[in-house]
Amino acid sequence: MGYADLHIHSNYSLDGLHSISQILRHVAQLEHVNVIAITDHDVLRGSLECVERAPRFHIQAIPGMEITTADGHLLAYFIQRPIPAGRPLLETLARIGEQGGLAILPHPMRFWGSHRWPALREALNHPEGRAVLVGIEVIDAWGENRHGVRLAAHYGLACCGNSDAHVLEAIGQTCTQFPGEGAISLREALTQGQVRARLFSPPSLYDLALSYARTRRKIQKEPPTQPLADRL
Repeated sequence: MGYADLHIHSNYSLDGLHSISQILRHVAQLEHVNVIAITDHDVLRGSLECVERAPRFHIQAIPGMEITTADGHLLAYFIQRPIPAGRPLLETLARIGEQGGLAILPHPMRFWGSHRWPALREALNHPEGRAVLVGIEVIDAWGENRHGVRLAAHYGLACCGNSDAHVLEAIGQTCTQFPGEGAISLREALTQGQVRARLFSPPSLYDLALSYARTRRKIQKEPPTQPLADRL
């Protein structure tokens, strides 16, 4: 079985602290994580840099980003161009689908996700939206999400687990388990609903908050490096 953490923030996000290199070095020490995705807020550059550098660390990475739609947050994967923020959820899913991408709903109905239920219901009942929105986070750093569990059961969506990591210690503590090992197997498992959320021994929310505060005090945040995709 493979394990993927598909919700990690780098210093390309305003609330992320660590560089892509720091994240990759940390993941390389985790024996159970096979695939990762950097999903910065409304930015794809960090994820493309991660995809570019990951093979040097013997890690598979897929491109992704966390999009702030007009109806709440959305995780997009397997895309090569940024998806614009601020658009309706159904339109955003269509734009992801045009690139052959897939989407997962992160931290559904938690207050910071700002999901609008009418728009979410419309997307889940729309054939095109449903073809792209294949999974829901049912476990994250805050524990089990009962709203996510109910939505996944009702709509037959893949039950995913991701860390939503903003500090290194959180990465890989919550994962999506899937048959196989690499990104190709992961994509197939997501579309077929053959995944499950797996919780390893995560640090407490207090520990994560303390680590975030300490790290932010220790480092002077520098602009992230420019990925190859932007230099071409």
